[in-house]
Amino acid sequence: MSKVLLQSCPFCGSKEIQVEDHRLRFSVSCAGCSACVLGDIAPEPDTQEECDRIDFKALELSAINNWNRRHDSS
Repeated sequence: MSKVLLQSCPFCGSKEIQVEDHRLRFSVSCAGCSACVLGDIAPEPDTQEECDRIDFKALELSAINNWNRRHDSS
């Protein structure tokens, strides 16, 4: 996956933003104020084959997209 730009924190303006892997879900959080968003979650796999089918890049991207989403006040 190409590097996706993370926007600064919408609450405190910090640029210290972290993407974290929580096994079946990713989160994006601010090191400045601890604001956090979650991405989509994958179902718990029962077999290695099911685990191999999980698109972890898409899960990571869902968290990043949620972080970068801003309310349009216009």
